[in-house]
Amino acid sequence: AIRGSSNLDKLAKIITATFDFDFDHMYEFFDNIRKNKITEKYTMCFRNEPYRKNNPYTENIIVAQVFEKGKKMIFLFDYGDMWYFVIKCLEIRKPKADENSFPYGYNIKGEAFEQYPDYDDE
Repeated sequence: AIRGSSNLDKLAKIITATFDFDFDHMYEFFDNIRKNKITEKYTMCFRNEPYRKNNPYTENIIVAQVFEKGKKMIFLFDYGDMWYFVIKCLEIRKPKADENSFPYGYNIKGEAFEQYPDYDDE
């Protein structure tokens, strides 16, 4: 869970931390799920391009602007290894009194993939 007032950069950090990935690559969010074209796309601000405050950079877009209940997006991390994550908004609600610490996870199952597997051991 994440506060709706958090930006997409924070969501990207939470996703990568959940999988024990280093947060060391470029990323973007987009809506191309079972479609032929992308209609929504939010990218991190690349260091070599001029910063424009109104561009759809992940640092300028808050979670509540993008997600509504049931909406899915793709999170693409690392343009070299191309890690794709499907993100789905399960619900939107006000936090309970005992949920002051964000983010937190639930329904996490299984082992995470290794970001940098040692292929020499195979």
